[in-house]
Amino acid sequence: MIAVGRRGRRLIRSEAAKATEDLIAWGAPAEAIAKARADEAHADLQDGFLVHADNETAVRLFLAVQTQWRVASLSTMARAQLVNTGLDYVAVERTAVLEGLELKLPDDFRRLRIMEAEALSAWSERRAMQK
Repeated sequence: MIAVGRRGRRLIRSEAAKATEDLIAWGAPAEAIAKARADEAHADLQDGFLVHADNETAVRLFLAVQTQWRVASLSTMARAQLVNTGLDYVAVERTAVLEGLELKLPDDFRRLRIMEAEALSAWSERRAMQK
């Protein structure tokens, strides 16, 4: 199954699929099930991105900890800048608990670290282009 992640309060496709499954399991009226299937099929992808279901928990966690970066201050006589050096793993663990995310360790943590490394790499490339 593919999930759709997005920022804000918009529906995530995997949640829409789960809602449809729940309606069926609880014997909801056919009209309600049909509406849920239509909503699921027409989930707005404009501001979203596709996420494989195996990565959904790690992506949710990565988005939830987007302000939990360790930062170093680098300066020379000509320039000063703040550089993200990595996620604060203590905050990551606590955020997972507060968000109600059930991590499959070590898989979800490895996936999170891959996203962390890619974000750090992208920021590094952007800094290099700005010089």
